[in-house]
Amino acid sequence: MLTRGGHFQEVLVNRITLVGNVGGDAEIRTTSTGARVASFSVATNDGYRNSAGEWVDDPTWHRVVAFSEGLVEMLERNAKKGRTVALSGRMTYRKWRKDGEKTDRTQAEIVLDRNAEIEFHSPLAGED
Repeated sequence: MLTRGGHFQEVLVNRITLVGNVGGDAEIRTTSTGARVASFSVATNDGYRNSAGEWVDDPTWHRVVAFSEGLVEMLERNAKKGRTVALSGRMTYRKWRKDGEKTDRTQAEIVLDRNAEIEFHSPLAGED
């Protein structure tokens, strides 16, 4: 970002915003320390028209996680398959190595933290 004097001022932000559909009900697990973690997938669709003029879906899947108990409880109630969701979180890349393997694995995740924003736009089944 440039200031009025034409000097560069660093603004470093790690924020990602998605609007998509929940791929499956939130999975809730408990860590070895007793903390609960929620995770679910969100599909966004950057479709296109092919040479015949037909629409072709081109979904991208994103993994979303939350560690805060309040968010975990809210996601347990609301992150249900098929619901449309708008969310903003922090992009992270988690590395781990499976037992017996020699190479690391990497998983991109959107972390819903204290600065997260999340809103569900479609009703739960049975709601109007």
